[in-house]
Amino acid sequence: MTPIIQLNNVHFQIKPHFWSRSFEILKGVSMQVPKGSLYGFLGPNGAGKTTTLKTILGLLQPTKGHISIMEGSIKDPVIRQKIGFTPEHPVFPEHLSGQEFVLQHALLAGLSRKEAAVAVDKALEEVNLRDASRRKIRTYSKGMLQRTGLAQALIGKPQLVLFDEPMGGVDPVGRREIREIMLRLKEKGTTVLFSTHILPDVEMICDYVGILVNGEIKKTGTPEELRSELQNKIELVALFDEKQSIDMLQTPHSIQGQQVVFHVESSKKANELIDKCRGLNATIHSVVPLSPSLEDLFITEYKNMQEGAENA
Repeated sequence: MTPIIQLNNVHFQIKPHFWSRSFEILKGVSMQVPKGSLYGFLGPNGAGKTTTLKTILGLLQPTKGHISIMEGSIKDPVIRQKIGFTPEHPVFPEHLSGQEFVLQHALLAGLSRKEAAVAVDKALEEVNLRDASRRKIRTYSKGMLQRTGLAQALIGKPQLVLFDEPMGGVDPVGRREIREIMLRLKEKGTTVLFSTHILPDVEMICDYVGILVNGEIKKTGTPEELRSELQNKIELVALFDEKQSIDMLQTPHSIQGQQVVFHVESSKKANELIDKCRGLNATIHSVVPLSPSLEDLFITEYKNMQEGAENA
């Protein structure tokens, strides 16, 4: 199946001043977003997520590389009309109500007054803002502002929506509402690409994940595929009477209250550690296999990048 978004070796660099050296933000980004999927674009602050989204939307021109959207170019007005977007830090006219603001975008999208009125009601209902639609935007909470941005992005019934850090600064209730909105969009066949650094949200809802670190895509795939690259560990929790006994094991550990926690990489090592602990009169509290998470993979890639920078 042809991806709805395809980036091939995309570079982007800036030159703050004419006398300064160029600084490369994107360093050969290649990724594919399958049609109808919910794609999480994951990376730490400053990794280049916003820059990548802006190059996809044509707001920034890549220094090098090629971007295809819906098998065409973002310069095509027909394609642009099928895309919705919410930036990371949207700025709304605070003197307008949510309804008035979304109505403006409906009219800009080419809808008639009658069509716009219907579309605005549906969009505000989709993001759970109908009850507050006549309130001034200045009275909205952070979560309500984010949902207002989602409503304006959805007003033209786009086939593709891009959200830049939609959960940023939103409380757990607001994050859950936004996740549910994105899942409903996917159920309707809309492709959703969103950037974030909040890993639990990605694991909960995404079909595919791309991990961006320091301007480079380090990993792509389904959450299950990415987690399978990491080795499972076993957590062993034991109770010791004396700290000296723990030190004799010479095994990495952490102390949590009265309990000592060990992480080992295999059943064999777990059994060996259990024998050693019992030989020191320790009580085995629990032995639990741990499944790797996207956070584990993310931290691994981030540490690899830092080590590579130090050794360069």
